[in-house]
Amino acid sequence: LPKVLHPVAGQPILFHILDRVLEAAPNADIGIVVGHARESVESAVKANPHYAKAKIAFLHQAEQLGTGHAARSAMDTPWGDALVKRKAPVLVLPGDLPLITTALVASSQSAFAQTDSPTPTPTSTPYSSANMSLNCESA
Repeated sequence: LPKVLHPVAGQPILFHILDRVLEAAPNADIGIVVGHARESVESAVKANPHYAKAKIAFLHQAEQLGTGHAARSAMDTPWGDALVKRKAPVLVLPGDLPLITTALVASSQSAFAQTDSPTPTPTSTPYSSANMSLNCESA
């Protein structure tokens, strides 16, 4: 079982993060970077009816080399390319940190809204099998 699918408080770790992101930004374009056991992660998210209307893309990272590499891999996909072309801001979140709050996501969006900078906000956490990139522009 991938780390991000281990249950915490009755649901997979990743779902806690998705819930906080969708509370703060219900219309966000979400990219979930998947590598190890990607089929399990994709299936779990797709099987949850709560995420059926969410704009979620699964972005494959062939080689897992850390969170920074996951972010780079996300930006090297058509999903990331579209954001780059629009100069859209991107918030990078770890997929294995269930204590991310709605307030943190919302305050990050506010910070992007107050500047013209599309600079991503990186995290410094250990590698996980799923990292998320959130397009803060459409949130």
